Parts: sequence; C-alpha cells; structure tokens
Amino acid sequence: SSEGPRDSAILRALDIRRFDLSIRPDEPETRFYIGNVPVCSPGNITAISAAVKTGKSAVVQAMLAAVLTEHPDDCDCLGVRARNPRGLALLHFDTEQSPFDHWQQTERAMRRAGIKAPPAWFESYCLTGLSVLEARSAIDAALERARERHGGIYAVVIDGVGDLVLDVNDSGETNVYAA
Repeated sequence: SSEGPRDSAILRALDIRRFDLSIRPDEPETRFYIGNVPVCSPGNITAISAAVKTGKSAVVQAMLAAVLTEHPDDCDCLGVRARNPRGLALLHFDTEQSPFDHWQQTERAMRRAGIKAPPAWFESYCLTGLSVLEARSAIDAALERARERHGGIYAVVIDGVGDLVLDVNDSGETNVYAA
C-alpha cells in the first residue's frame, strides 16, 4: 500500500498551490472576447474544435483581425473582440496550409481588419514542410525573438496544433510542456 508522498519539495509545491480564500490572485487581462464573453486570457490555452471544413480557419482569421484592426467597430470579426494597446507580439503559426493558402488566410485577416500592411508586432509563419521537431523549435525561437523585439507576447495562435506532435495519443509527448 502507498503511504503517500514523502518528497518535501513536492509538498512545498503543493502547499503553495493550495486554495486560500484570503489570497485572491490578480485577475488576468482578457485577450479575446466573443461578444461580451471572455474566452482567452494569459496563461490559459483555448482550443477551437470542430469537424473538417466547418469554419475554424474563419474564426482564426477573425481572431487575428480583431487584434490587428485599428477600428473595431468598422469591421466584421464574427463577434470576436480584442485590443493590443501595448503592441505586444501577436504570433500566428499555420502548420496545415500550403504557403499560398497561408498567405491567402493571413491576407484575408488583414482585409477583415481593414489594414493594408501588418503592424511590426504581428508575425505569421507557414510551418508546413518542417518536421515536427523543426516546427516546435521554430515556434520556440519565434517566441523568444518576438518577446525581445516587442516587449512580450500578446497571444499565440496556432492553426493545426495536432501537427506539432508525432503521436497525439502519446501522453508523454503531448504533455511535455506541462511540467
């Protein structure tokens, strides 16, 4: 029979994470809303999941456009709202589309936002053709560089996150960043 954890380091880590009604964490600044409902905030992962060809890419375009637009009331972002007043990096990675389709999707997001050129803090990359390990390394490098260039990260949008693992059923691989 198991007697429970004896490792004092893990017990200290556990104690730090114990709920304490008297210590309310700072509320994170919401990054994206759909209507008036907050859907994405720093430190959380938000997934868009639906059947093939049901409009997931259109939602991604709307999310990008909502951050990119200077005139949110003048564009249709499918109800998505976002503001990036500090000009933090907005990173977009496409792991599924061909370079042409990636270009079209990104250009469509810019048109939806009503802008003719992307702001310096917006970086979009087509990662198709890279191996899983190369694509993950590329994302890590882009995050580090964008953090330095723009003073932080506003949001990271990955279209096709399943393409960043060799086996989606391998919990060891899919949870590697959770530690």
